[in-house]
Amino acid sequence: MNAFDLYCAFQNVDDDVLQRCQKVKRTSVAMKRVKAAVACLVLILGIAVTAEATTGSVSNLFAPLFGMAQTELVDDIGVPVGVSASADGYTITAEAVIGDRYNIAVVYTLSRDDGQPLPEGLRIDYEKKGGGPGGGWTGWERNEEDPSKIYFIESWSLGQAIRGRFWAVFFSNLAIQGEGDEKTIIAEGPWELKFTLRYKDTSQKIPVNKLRVSDELGNNYQINQIWISPVGIYMKGYQFDPEVGGEQIMIHFNVSIVMKDGTVIPLEDHGAGGHFTEGDKKAKVNFRAMFNTSLALEDIASLLICGTEYPVDLR
Repeated sequence: MNAFDLYCAFQNVDDDVLQRCQKVKRTSVAMKRVKAAVACLVLILGIAVTAEATTGSVSNLFAPLFGMAQTELVDDIGVPVGVSASADGYTITAEAVIGDRYNIAVVYTLSRDDGQPLPEGLRIDYEKKGGGPGGGWTGWERNEEDPSKIYFIESWSLGQAIRGRFWAVFFSNLAIQGEGDEKTIIAEGPWELKFTLRYKDTSQKIPVNKLRVSDELGNNYQINQIWISPVGIYMKGYQFDPEVGGEQIMIHFNVSIVMKDGTVIPLEDHGAGGHFTEGDKKAKVNFRAMFNTSLALEDIASLLICGTEYPVDLR
């Protein structure tokens, strides 16, 4: 087992446990020296990453996901990655990552090494190691200035704190999609990328005390935690009297953002769900979603949760 496999083994450890572990103090002289060296390295890396992120390249890369609104906000949170893998005349690069406590988005480029234009109708197989369910894709976005490159974005929402974790993705079987299930493989790969999820986490906890809501079918929920950032949201709580074999859990749990100017932004969840066994009186559930545009937190007035409006007060 290598260091990466060992780290992945802890992916499902609750983040509260990890936070308690982080509070353990070691006072040996050797450890103090190691901490000092690491602190200097983090400072140097932080300065380099911040300088590169403020050039505006990050917001340009994430324009297909967030548009060009709040570009300074996106540049402040997201950071470049620059990890590449090449095979069969094609290169895939993880360009940049952005996220918060429970949500991330990574923008990739696929490029043809000989500089020739990429064909239309491309598709590729994808696998992620570690983490949990809750992924999504944007479509291919062609580089108007360079036809040998295409951008695409993956987004993930997980039930554990995600920032700082190792990330491993495996691409294979680059193909041209034909009619129906027909496809022509033009490069088998594989392309394997590994990197650490480093970005500025601007998540803030919204004070909530056992907020009770009901969906349109009369399912009852209790919300115990809400985390929100300019790019995503996470909620955690319970559903009462769940039915085994009934409708998918939380399928009618709806959330919208209400802005101070009156705009209402419905959210599409990236992994709402929960777990329970027959006979349970309540199920642990969570709702997590990445926004389709970046939002300044000071412009948010409230959350609309299953029709119940809850004010957002982050003072």
